Amino acid sequence: MLRNNIYKKFVRGVGISTAPLLNINQLWKSNKNCKKNSSIYHRIKSFYKDQNIHWTTSSTESLKLIIRFISKKKKGKVVLLFPSYYCNEVLEGINKLCNFEFYDITDSFYSIKNKLESTHIDALIICNYFGGEENNILINNIKKSFNGIIIYDNAHSQVPNISLLIENEFILMSLYKHYPIREGACLIYSKKLNLKNNKKISKNKLYFGFKNIFLDFLFIFKKIVSEIFPNISRVELLRNNPFEKSYPIKYSNHNEPNISIISKLIIKSSICNYQIVSDLNKYSRNLMLKLLLWIGIKKTDLISKGYGIEILLRDEYIKVLDILNKSGLPIFRWPTLNESIKKTDLYQNTFNLWNEKLYIICNSSISDAKINHLKKRLINKSYKIYTFHKITELDYSAIHYQSDYFSYLQSASYIKCYTKIYYFYKINIGEKNIGKFAVCIKRKYGIKLIILNRIKLKTNEYHLSNFEINCVYKQLIEFIKKEFSRGILILLTMESNNLGNFVNYNFNRLFKFNPYKTGLLDLTKSLEILNKNMKGRWRNALKNGLKLKINTKIYTDQKNLFKIFDLYDNEKKKKKYKGIKTSLLKEWFSKSKTKDLKLIAFNACKTFEGQEQLLGSIVICIHHSTATYLLAVNKKYKETKYVSNILLWESIVYSKNYGCSFFDLGGIDSIKTPGVALFKLGLNPELHIDGNFLLNLT
Repeated sequence: MLRNNIYKKFVRGVGISTAPLLNINQLWKSNKNCKKNSSIYHRIKSFYKDQNIHWTTSSTESLKLIIRFISKKKKGKVVLLFPSYYCNEVLEGINKLCNFEFYDITDSFYSIKNKLESTHIDALIICNYFGGEENNILINNIKKSFNGIIIYDNAHSQVPNISLLIENEFILMSLYKHYPIREGACLIYSKKLNLKNNKKISKNKLYFGFKNIFLDFLFIFKKIVSEIFPNISRVELLRNNPFEKSYPIKYSNHNEPNISIISKLIIKSSICNYQIVSDLNKYSRNLMLKLLLWIGIKKTDLISKGYGIEILLRDEYIKVLDILNKSGLPIFRWPTLNESIKKTDLYQNTFNLWNEKLYIICNSSISDAKINHLKKRLINKSYKIYTFHKITELDYSAIHYQSDYFSYLQSASYIKCYTKIYYFYKINIGEKNIGKFAVCIKRKYGIKLIILNRIKLKTNEYHLSNFEINCVYKQLIEFIKKEFSRGILILLTMESNNLGNFVNYNFNRLFKFNPYKTGLLDLTKSLEILNKNMKGRWRNALKNGLKLKINTKIYTDQKNLFKIFDLYDNEKKKKKYKGIKTSLLKEWFSKSKTKDLKLIAFNACKTFEGQEQLLGSIVICIHHSTATYLLAVNKKYKETKYVSNILLWESIVYSKNYGCSFFDLGGIDSIKTPGVALFKLGLNPELHIDGNFLLNLT
């Protein structure tokens, strides 16, 4: 009932409709594993066993039955009191059968009370908007002063929620909004009433039977196509005019349109298992909430409802939500306002509500694959323009990351010793700098490689959302393709990204490439908290090590650092493992004299028989706000048992006192180096995983 046919368009986007997709594999499993009578049909039948249940095609048709019943009883035209914030299509469908009055939902109780005192009302409608069940207090208060008919519009509620009905109460439910059926609704009311209309249906039943079966199969076919080809979606684009004339709504002329046979069979089957569908709906809403947070909408502006998500609208959301809508997601300012509202004093309040809220219909039709498709379309349709400017090494080093975790691999000194051909750039949005990156050019087997390793934006300082981060990298790839021709671009980002494609995915699978994983310690916390957060075994090892009274010495000079590099080189040869090249380390130290980076060594020593013996060493580097563990060397003495704990802790304390905000444990690989990984995990760090490896031709 929320769509207007004139605005339905096929667009390249994500197939999300107001009803779940028909996932054949999933439905087969649910049929096989479900208990008998687990369908929503049997749920309603058992829940309302003491009430009448009348099955119709839609809630509007159910409402028509109530109006005719009241009209026959009254022998005159019915006056219905609607919330002023209500679906215009319903009102258009019944406007010839009754007269409308409206109450203000911003102050429902007093508005209803005033209307009842000034106007004769036959029936009152209370709506649970998008399944938000927040009307209990209102209902209890209204019942004390109103003896007329109360209609509960639960069209957006998936399962029944009011069990006891008195003679003048009705419930409208709309099942096709929640389950994979083309049509289907039910009207629930007291057994003391008889709503059945004895007038004969004028049109041929057989004709309509065949027509309904054809439409049902067409609906199922479309759902299967939407499941197989998620890029095709029929959506309604957002309107700017709430009173824009909608396409005339066509309802059947006969009095009691029956629900189609196939729709009723599906409702009765375990395909429509209410518990499974409810769980899938919750999962889908969580996916959608994560997407909305990803594009930068604040958590406080999102309200999860039974049938979707309500968004409290802000000016800064409009552009990105418009992109989201045009990319394939149905977003509604619900409802489109009815012309009747213009004539009442409720116009301004209702108009404000229409402009303040958006709704996203999301149920079990939403999956991880569809969200990823949608993210990619959003990135491709970015409305912000980012610029990339070549700069000098001096300007590059002057751009600091004081509040963000950053990698030494993007330091000028490391870049200069990693490759002979390099370029420095800054990233701007307008005049504002949001980051920098260095490009390394290497040749291997005659192939030109353009490498951007562990690039990072200043996300904390400028509060960039994940969506904006992805947009920057998308535009960066296009820039690199224009700047550097004929080569292979290798891009590794510290932030997660959604820029991968079929080639990247299969390359990663073929070569078993896993993103860089490390552990981070938050050095803005006190040492007491860091100590308390350690795992018990690590804390006890540190405590026992400190009792040994081992001396720790700190060095930053070339002589002592190079000694440790040589020891590290010998240990690599003995144990036959790969690590940082010592030649690179030595060249890096000489290049780091530009002070963009600092290398620091920690030696653990103890005196034996008057001579000082080296027990072990650790080297870290400090770049901007981040200290990073680089390498460690231990001697084989009995006293070296706790040396690794002592040295690592001393380097953490030093980094905190130096003013660093992060301590990077230098990589955690539980497969290749399980022992080292277990040691680092003992500090109970926050795990960080870099973005996907991206491979592109320029």
